[in-house]
Amino acid sequence: MSSFSTFYNVSIPEPVLNDQLEQLAQIKGPHDLLEIYWMPKTKQIIAWDGLGWWIQPNGLISHSLAVLMDCREWSIITEEIHLFDRDYKNGERAPEDMERKFLECEWSDYACDKMRFQAVLDVDVGSD
Repeated sequence: MSSFSTFYNVSIPEPVLNDQLEQLAQIKGPHDLLEIYWMPKTKQIIAWDGLGWWIQPNGLISHSLAVLMDCREWSIITEEIHLFDRDYKNGERAPEDMERKFLECEWSDYACDKMRFQAVLDVDVGSD
């Protein structure tokens, strides 16, 4: 269950990347690369989309990414995910069932398990 009942996506100044932020994911979308950071104390994410920094509450990954990628949730396609431990070692491809269920998870599901990942996503423009 999400920590917040209201979703928000607020532009913020560039944060200081220190021990208060944990890099959680690098996501290659159809147009840009997203970097996602986790703030354990507040249970929020900070995202860099190449143009600016955004803060969002913990929530469904599909909803969060749809806002960041400016698309519908159901149009996001997971092409591949590579999972890493907290030191970015291993980098094994996620099992197929995990790739399918990835968008149904919350950011905290990965952050609290100390899992980091790189994902390649696409958007089905015909699904709108």
